Amino acid sequence: MKQRRKISFDVETNHYLTDYMNEHHIRYLGDAIARICREHQTLKDEKQAAKRGELVAAFLERYNK
Repeated sequence: MKQRRKISFDVETNHYLTDYMNEHHIRYLGDAIARICREHQTLKDEKQAAKRGELVAAFLERYNK
């Protein structure tokens, strides 16, 4: 479900969003923001998974000594 919102951006952010929309052939600002948020969440999840993997590896290394 989509929600309508009124938002304001500084000039630099607006340029970034415009460039992003042109680069990815996205017509609507809301779609661009939603995509950026999904990409950010994916990167965040991958980073957390990598951190968990490092912790498990460190634990196994200590445990196997």
